[in-house]
Amino acid sequence: MFLNNLQRINRSAAAISVSALVSLSLSLSLSTLLAFSTAAPARAEAELFSKLSFKEAKAKAEQEKKLLLLDFTATWCPPCQMMERTTWQDAELKAFVEANAVAVQIDVDKDQSTTSKLGVRAMPTLVLFKPGSEEELGRKLGYTQAAELLRWLEGAKSGKSADELKDESDSSSFNGLLSRFGEVQENMKSGKYAEALTDLLWLWKNAEGGEGPLKMMRFSLLPASMHKLLGVYPEAKPKLEELRDSAEKSGKRNEWAILNGVLGDDAKTLAWFDKAKLDPAGRAEIEKSEKALAPVIFSSQRYADAAQFLYPDALAKVNEQYKRCQKLKNPGPDTEVSKDFNPFPNSIVLVYAAYLGAGRADDVAKIKAECIKLDASPQMKEVLEKIEKDMSEAKAGSPNNATVKPVKKP
Repeated sequence: MFLNNLQRINRSAAAISVSALVSLSLSLSLSTLLAFSTAAPARAEAELFSKLSFKEAKAKAEQEKKLLLLDFTATWCPPCQMMERTTWQDAELKAFVEANAVAVQIDVDKDQSTTSKLGVRAMPTLVLFKPGSEEELGRKLGYTQAAELLRWLEGAKSGKSADELKDESDSSSFNGLLSRFGEVQENMKSGKYAEALTDLLWLWKNAEGGEGPLKMMRFSLLPASMHKLLGVYPEAKPKLEELRDSAEKSGKRNEWAILNGVLGDDAKTLAWFDKAKLDPAGRAEIEKSEKALAPVIFSSQRYADAAQFLYPDALAKVNEQYKRCQKLKNPGPDTEVSKDFNPFPNSIVLVYAAYLGAGRADDVAKIKAECIKLDASPQMKEVLEKIEKDMSEAKAGSPNNATVKPVKKP
């Protein structure tokens, strides 16, 4: 449903391995976002859904002037199963639905006709229709908590428009934002590029200041979609340039660098970097912006710069990543993650690659030892070996790999 990797812009074939390292590290964003709803409890159909067909439910909703709520689900869909166990068991939500809506669950494998007719491509998808009407009020994609869903339904019952419901619902939670991002992908597939741009700009604004998965969405998935959209819809460029210029004026260096990448203006980022690394204040800002700068620095094969200025204290960075990933593995009582979810190995990819590329052997040994001390899993060892192999090939100057270019230290 979502993008697989954040692809950088205008990279030559000579940088395949290095780009792969960057993509591997940034793919943590996707794996993290999707891991939060991958546990698979046994399915038990909620009592509030009627056994009516879509046609019968629509007729009943029209006759009784009630909302029509469709829940597109599948037996193999973990987030759907999670909603069965949590959302659909909420007493307040059940009472509201029973009094104000006709609710039907549609198994996408058993009722492919309705699924296709309504253009449903991802599960779970909730589709809501206006009381007594065939007018669609809105959709929700992905796992939705009871409180969020209840607010959405109450808003629809009160007479709010489809646009009002969409904006209020999507901005109220991470799941709402993720649902809106799903709509971006659907609009892209359908060629509705202007709508996709509107949603991306809205998401960029409303995801600002978030942490954890929300921050990953804003700094990884959204730029990837912006770049993809720009490739097929050049009309998006003025709006994206406006975002970039606004970020620069506001001193938001992370956003500015990311949007430079979207627009193919990495040369601007490198020019700023080369100036900033010459003074202490600039170096401090570089460290703060390392996630946004890393793809640009690595794609330019500037490993010495990456090690010295992005990750000057590699062991501290490794431990910082470990603590952050431990929190991601234990997000809270309202969120489930897969038992085998382990984001830590991928999170250290660029740190390790930087020191390997820079030829700092003593530091490489210390970083490797620290990583294995914190996580001796086969996954960690596999990731470390993969980085070593790719960087060795890059240094050897293989035809399909980048060569290391020494960079003078200031």
